[in-house]
Amino acid sequence: QLNLPFTMLKDIVVSTTTSSNREGWEFVDALETKEVCNRPQNGTKLPIVLHYCERYKYGPMFFSKYRLKKNIMDCNKRLLQPPPEHFVGQFNYSLTPPRADGKDKKTYQAKPEPIKGDKISKREAFMLCGLTSSINEALVHHKESACPAGTANVEKTYAVFNDPSNT
Repeated sequence: QLNLPFTMLKDIVVSTTTSSNREGWEFVDALETKEVCNRPQNGTKLPIVLHYCERYKYGPMFFSKYRLKKNIMDCNKRLLQPPPEHFVGQFNYSLTPPRADGKDKKTYQAKPEPIKGDKISKREAFMLCGLTSSINEALVHHKESACPAGTANVEKTYAVFNDPSNT
């Protein structure tokens, strides 16, 4: 080992919404409810990396990288449906969609699962809004350069929750 000096930066990334103090959640926790999905433009410090390694769910919204369609970058595929405006603070539950393999197709019933506190609700919403926005931005950029003129589907109507299969 070279024993080089280093600085540990824990405030620049968020991923696990139940994390106590090893991520940059303090910045998100300090946001007003209305700012969670509509980022403040006043120089407010926020994490710059959204490490999506989990499932994120808040109310009827759900995201898992494993549930994204494998062909989501195709020109005819829709963009992700963003969360409704002003949805932060409206729910104290989350829903898990049916299994991707369809094994519970006949028995699945959406069961509200309580979210433990406003802080976790705010964090889940932050991840859902941030991930949806970032992925859509990347998809639009890709489609503008890869799809023949006028063929890119940029409708923001694809809901991961309503389509558990990722084929």
